[in-house]
Amino acid sequence: MKNSASQKILIFTTSKEKNGTAKLRDTVEEQIPDYFKAVRSYSDFFFILLFKRNKIRAIFTLSNMHFVIALYFTKKLIIDIPVVLGMYHPNQWKIYLSDHVSKTRHRVFKRLGAVLTHDSIIHSSKEGVDSTEFYCDIKTGTPTILQGPAEILPFVKKVRNGKGIKIVTIGRLVDFKVCTIIAMINAIEKIVANEGLDITYDIYGNGPSQEILGRRITISPIKDKIKLHSFVPKEEYLQTVIQYDLFFGMAGALILAASAGVPSLIAIQEEEREISYGFISDYDQEINPIFGDKSKFGFEKTLSGLLLYYNKLNDNEKTALSEKCSLSTGSYSTESTRERLIKKIDSAPKINDFNISALDFLKIFFEIKVSKIMGKTDEHT
Repeated sequence: MKNSASQKILIFTTSKEKNGTAKLRDTVEEQIPDYFKAVRSYSDFFFILLFKRNKIRAIFTLSNMHFVIALYFTKKLIIDIPVVLGMYHPNQWKIYLSDHVSKTRHRVFKRLGAVLTHDSIIHSSKEGVDSTEFYCDIKTGTPTILQGPAEILPFVKKVRNGKGIKIVTIGRLVDFKVCTIIAMINAIEKIVANEGLDITYDIYGNGPSQEILGRRITISPIKDKIKLHSFVPKEEYLQTVIQYDLFFGMAGALILAASAGVPSLIAIQEEEREISYGFISDYDQEINPIFGDKSKFGFEKTLSGLLLYYNKLNDNEKTALSEKCSLSTGSYSTESTRERLIKKIDSAPKINDFNISALDFLKIFFEIKVSKIMGKTDEHT
């Protein structure tokens, strides 16, 4: 199939939640509409494959299961295009190669790992590359680490007038994030008790771990300083986040806040200790992207130490930190990632030696359903 100006790359995930992959799918279509079309449902995916196949340039999938589904149907329908996997969490392979909820899925992904090379995968971090090589023993091909494109906000932050430190977290309240928020609460409580600093902490979001967080706040000795708010709509994000001195979080929300000039501390997924990898500006995000995954390349710093450090800065130093945080997000911009993303997908090899049957799919979905009824679920990916 020859590429033409009318052909587009399908960016495929059916995720309905406002998680990282759904945001990436929507951001890519919004910012690179000439090259990408977002596919948000299986019905849309099958319709395009059946009736608009000549409009497809390649398929970029944002989960392992969507990758396998795309491989199966492009092969069945004899659509000779590249299919590429986006690896956006280091634990993806660990989950799909586990037989905890589905033995068939374990076998299918074991076979897939045996035929894949790095040339068919886009990683978001060095940890993703290491994980792929560890779980799948993939050593061939050239690993590609590519951030974004992510939405970048205009730099508007000015040093706030007023005493104390106002901290904010914005994001989905899920277990691997809420534990970091509780760690920040622990650190603030100790600083307030030992140093007498005036610190407030506002958390915006909702999700399955919202009640756990709410209960923790109610028993805090400084519960009047910690507030839990509803989720911030996209159009209100900028005006909300710039009201604060510091942002604490990970992934897309971290990049948004930092790009706007809010000094941003990196929360570490699943981390219960009172630590951070420091400010996002501490790292060259293009060479060594650190934005929330547990990383052997990150330097651990105590939350209390970071807050005390910020408290000692004068206004000029705070402004400089604000500017550095904003500059560090440049590698996530559409301008920085667009050509590399398209080139990687276009040059990916066709995968013709991987076999999965319709019966395999039925077994996978049945086994996962039964496991769910029995109370067995996958850990977060």
